[in-house]
Amino acid sequence: MCAGAIDGTFVRIESPAEFGDAFYCYKKYHAILLFACVDSCGLFTYLRVGEAGSAVDAACFNRSDLGLKIGEYLAMPQGSQPRMIDCIEVLPYLVGDGALKLTEHLMKCFEVGNPNPAQFNFNYALIRTRRVVECTFGRLKGRFRLLINTRLRPPVVVTKVTRICCTLLAQLLGA
Repeated sequence: MCAGAIDGTFVRIESPAEFGDAFYCYKKYHAILLFACVDSCGLFTYLRVGEAGSAVDAACFNRSDLGLKIGEYLAMPQGSQPRMIDCIEVLPYLVGDGALKLTEHLMKCFEVGNPNPAQFNFNYALIRTRRVVECTFGRLKGRFRLLINTRLRPPVVVTKVTRICCTLLAQLLGA
């Protein structure tokens, strides 16, 4: 019932003079944020591109249409039933990293210093599930190298180019 994995990545840009340090990210370069949800095949199901690099994943998610309407995004088609697993009703959900808030629609790892075996196994499985979004970002940047060290300056142009690259990747993967 996992509907997708969500995460953000940075797309490096030239320093925009008119915005000061708004685009300066914690990785110590200027960037825009690409926040995405991908399915189990690594296809983008949601994109939010263009936030300043100083934004964090959680803030971007909370302001996004996905974050604001996550219940609608994950709504089951009319007539379908939730899956029953060990007599527990399981509804669709997304998986995310520790930066995001745990909700009924968003699952993340246990954040404990010394997890018990059950928590460790759960975290291991969830991290492996989330890996699809990391691999998709890797494929995107590997295929479209200009997203790694771009010389494009206006953030608006970089945002459009990034969206186009995401669309082209989906076409290459056969969506």
